Amino acid sequence: MTCDEARLLQEADADGELDLVRHLQLETHRRGCPACAARAQALAARHAALRGALPRFAAPPAFRQRIHGLVGAGPASAPAGDRRRFQDWSAWNLGGLAAALALALTVG
Repeated sequence: MTCDEARLLQEADADGELDLVRHLQLETHRRGCPACAARAQALAARHAALRGALPRFAAPPAFRQRIHGLVGAGPASAPAGDRRRFQDWSAWNLGGLAAALALALTVG
């Protein structure tokens, strides 16, 4: 990956929008390129500053219920325990996938 390609992908990576393969390619490039690594740190600092400085607004409860009703994701759709179990399962699978992909890229 060249610095020009990395520059195009760094904003998306900072927002968490890259797929796993491109994220790993970008990380590999950053390890060998101090300029791109510095840019990534600057982007991360900017995102952190914006998250801390900008106000966050919560939706009113009536609006939340209306939206949940429209998409069929109301509180009765899945008990909280089931949702938590799915999140744990997904995190473990994602971690395993990332490890397997890193191993495949290293070996390959």
